[in-house]
Amino acid sequence: MRRSELAQLLWADRGESYGKQSLRQALAELRHIFGESLIADAESVLIDPEACKFDVHAFEEAVRGGRLQEAAHLWGGDFLQGLDSVAGEAWVRWLAEERGQLRLAAATVFQSLLDSSERRHDQKAALDWSLRWCEVEPLEEGACKARIGALVRAGRPVDAAVCYEGFVRRLHNETHAGPSAEFEAIKSTFSAGRRATVDTMVVRGTVTLSGLSQLDVDARAVAEAAAVINGQADFATLQALSQLTSFSLKEAVAELVKHGILAPSGDRNWVFTSPANRD
Repeated sequence: MRRSELAQLLWADRGESYGKQSLRQALAELRHIFGESLIADAESVLIDPEACKFDVHAFEEAVRGGRLQEAAHLWGGDFLQGLDSVAGEAWVRWLAEERGQLRLAAATVFQSLLDSSERRHDQKAALDWSLRWCEVEPLEEGACKARIGALVRAGRPVDAAVCYEGFVRRLHNETHAGPSAEFEAIKSTFSAGRRATVDTMVVRGTVTLSGLSQLDVDARAVAEAAAVINGQADFATLQALSQLTSFSLKEAVAELVKHGILAPSGDRNWVFTSPANRD
């Protein structure tokens, strides 16, 4: 790459003279790492690809070769994570483009591995790959639907409810949009057979629950999952909802009672109160 291009990419906002000086200093520091593999002259800079191993290149080659397990093992998260602000706008644009392409490749890998595991009826692998797909594409409905499906088939409807509510809230917070009708319909796969009676769970929707910013994380997780499940909040259900230790569960329940979301109903049982009955 030409020196002028590197200086423009990394120090465009600092002036040409500063950019050239900074590049000279950076190359001097890099030579201690790369040694003779770093080849620089007055005009350009080259790193000998035969002398170094780049995990991104290995990942891309594994994807191209259809070696999906290898590619999945090589994926370690976003490209150059934490270096968003290392340079100016040109750097940010370049980094976003590179990350986007790599994320798409990783999503394809995890989706393919998920499909393969489901054909083998391997529930554990399906849970693992669906989670990793969601991590790569947290706002992709297809990924979340696949994750919810894997959780339901594994007999974990409570976790499916948590996944659903978390996705809808994240979508609203980051895009100010709601999910599609098709995605909303998936709710029936984990709430079927859990009918609400007059005195049981009547809290509905993400707007009501997401607005409860005063709640701590544990309590919010309990409330959000219960909003979908529509069942009486007996102790076993609350414990499953929280996925926490008994001490944390106690704290979560105390928060819900404090804010009038949860009310005692008999021995070790609670019901969720109606939003209309709360301030």
